[in-house]
Parts: sequence; structure tokens; C-alpha cells
Amino acid sequence: MSKAEAKSHLTERYIGCRPGETVKRIANFVWKSAFTFNIDDALEAAYQSHQRPRQKIESLNYGTAYQSPANRSQLPIIHLHGFVREEDKGYVFSVAEYGRVTRGLNPWMHVLSKLLASDPFIISETGLNESDLEYYLGGRTEVSPRKNRGPSILVEPFPDAVTESDCHRHGLLLVKATLSEFLGWLGEKLGSPPTVQELLIPSTTSIFSTPPTQLEQVAFFTDFYLVRPVAPVPDSNPTPFFDGRLHLGMISNPPWIFPPWTSQA
Repeated sequence: MSKAEAKSHLTERYIGCRPGETVKRIANFVWKSAFTFNIDDALEAAYQSHQRPRQKIESLNYGTAYQSPANRSQLPIIHLHGFVREEDKGYVFSVAEYGRVTRGLNPWMHVLSKLLASDPFIISETGLNESDLEYYLGGRTEVSPRKNRGPSILVEPFPDAVTESDCHRHGLLLVKATLSEFLGWLGEKLGSPPTVQELLIPSTTSIFSTPPTQLEQVAFFTDFYLVRPVAPVPDSNPTPFFDGRLHLGMISNPPWIFPPWTSQA
């Protein structure tokens, strides 16, 4: 397409989307990152229209320099095929364009392929036979995922025998449902999803003499884990953390990854 054709047939059709039930439900959970093949802004609209979203979003295009979120209250949404709100950067659809981006050592493609090889994630709204998804899954086998992490999941309402075979080959748990049904089921079985603060911040009554704000706590516990002593400490009223009490240990930069969305959202 020429730039004028791309603007008419793609940008103007898919910008300013109204979010449907599926992407609205995505905004109810806390995610590490979201990778999408979609060029539309439906997921962004879902977060922007949500009354109390779990995270603040940052939309990143495939050509954006790699960056990691400041803390877990921020969700990066990476558009691997382009983004209608940044139409000047172009779209990635043809095999030749896939090859061009791949040869350019695109950092987001590299990061995603490494994450998919071992870490838990959810794939939905896309087939496992798509050429670039095959590239991302190329390093993943049924034995490559880490044993101390949760399973990776393919959400597909109408799988065929090939899909089931591919799931076995890549070590994916197949869920026969739509993504909206699956996320709704999670809410019914597990209750209201936790907030970033509930996931991240332990009881701080014995750590800080002056309680920090929630945003300060999120930033702090993004970089540190609170390590509880195995045996009870003699002193039942320990000195606050900033005074340097030795029985309180911290580990910097905790591993935490759950990219959920490779169509998308």
C-alpha cells in the first residue's frame, strides 16, 4: 500500500476503537507485559476508559528502543506489527516486512522469543501456524519452561488436531474457550484479581518507622523482596529496616514475568 492507502484502509478504520468485553476484562488483571499483533488501539481504550485499572499503560511500537517499566504498576503494550496512533512508523504485514524487521535485530522480537522459550504467558486470538509466531516459539519445547513457574496457556475455542499437537510440542496448556470466557472463569473461581499493591507489598509495620506512600512502596518492592527469617527472632519488636537490622534480608531485582498477550492484546 501507498501511505495514502494505508491511512485510508488501516489507520482511519482502526483508530479510536471502542473496547469489547474481552479487552475490558484484560484490564482487570495485573500483567508483566502485553505483546500484540494488532494495530488497533482497543486495548489502550479499555485501560483509558476503566474506572480503576490495575496498571497504567505505556504503548510501544515495534521500532521503539527497548526499555523496561519503572515498576510493576506500569504495563508496556508492545505492538509488533505497528500501531495506528503512530502510523508514520508504518505497519508490518508482508513476509518481506517480517524479514526486514527480523534482520534489523529488532529488540522486542528478541526479547519476546527469549521470554516465550521459558517463562509463563498466555496466547490468545491467534493461530500457532502464523509465520512470525512460529519464529517466536522456535526456541520453546515441551521441556524448556522453568519447572518453578506456572504453565503457559493457549486459549483457543475451536482447536483442531494440529493445534493440539503444536501445544504438546511447545509445552502449552490448551484451554478450549474464548479469552473472555477464560478470564471470566478465572474471576468466578479465584475472586477479584489482586492489585499491584496486594501482590507486591508485604506488611511493613515492622520495617518503616514512618509509613511510605503506596507509590513509594511499589517502587521499593519492585527492586527488593522481603525475606522472612526461618526461625523466630528473639526480639519481638525489631528495629525498623532503615536502621540496618541484620535479620532482615533483601534480594535485588526479583524475577517476575507473565506476558499474556501475543495477538494482543
